[in-house]
Amino acid sequence: MMSIEGLDDCIVGVGLSASGDEVLVYDGRKVEEHISVTTILAKVQAAGQQDHSPLFVFFDEDVRGEVIDAIREPEHYH
Repeated sequence: MMSIEGLDDCIVGVGLSASGDEVLVYDGRKVEEHISVTTILAKVQAAGQQDHSPLFVFFDEDVRGEVIDAIREPEHYH
């Protein structure tokens, strides 16, 4: 698993990449207090390590409610 030096306190768990590899999962907001997630992903891509790239989660409680509301509301097609 690929780890990001100096950001151990930002790790929230382990996840699976699209290729099925285990990867570290980081709290995206905490990471961005130190370095841009975009910068990290660009470095991973430049190194050709996309399959091993960590995941970044941005916790947002509002999203859950928005998804539930969207599911409950019937879609209207015209």
